[in-house]
Amino acid sequence: QITETGREAVSAWMFTPTNEGATLQSELFAKTIIALMLGDDADRLLDVQRSAHIARMRDLTRLKDDGDLKTVLLADHALSHIEADLRWIDLTAARLGELRQEVHA
Repeated sequence: QITETGREAVSAWMFTPTNEGATLQSELFAKTIIALMLGDDADRLLDVQRSAHIARMRDLTRLKDDGDLKTVLLADHALSHIEADLRWIDLTAARLGELRQEVHA
């Protein structure tokens, strides 16, 4: 059984908005910059991540087919984040030449 103090702590945590992008830091962004700095294939890096995301989307979509409502909602949340990552990958791939110049300037 939860104590009153525990209940208050959980309530405070629960109603504090999450800010997943607060640091403006992304591992994929860091990898992209490092690939450019090392003269490595940043296009390939983005393609590899895109393929992994698409495979994960297929898995999540299959999971939704047989899942209960909680599973469906969790899968939808993950799918939304993956879709945002895919948009970022496409935008970054389109600007990779410009970013490469900026990194080497």
